[in-house]
Amino acid sequence: MKIIQILSHSLSPHNKTADPRFYEDDWHVKVSKKIKNVSNNYEIECWRPEKNLKKMYVRKGDDNIVYKIFPSNYLFKFEYSPLMLKELKK
Repeated sequence: MKIIQILSHSLSPHNKTADPRFYEDDWHVKVSKKIKNVSNNYEIECWRPEKNLKKMYVRKGDDNIVYKIFPSNYLFKFEYSPLMLKELKK
């Protein structure tokens, strides 16, 4: 079974000096790591949008969690990522 943990917003507005392709201490990553510690029966991915990226970024961490970051835009005050929605439908 696959578990996808999704953060609903970019991290760049909260940490302007961080590389937008990396994140390790957000709630969805912490929950994913806890699940991995309990069981290896799940394929786990952590997703989030990022307004400072132009294309999707994917990496597999040493923890065997797949990290996907999707380019996003704002519509009024709401952040959205058409590419993330498309991937989620798959």
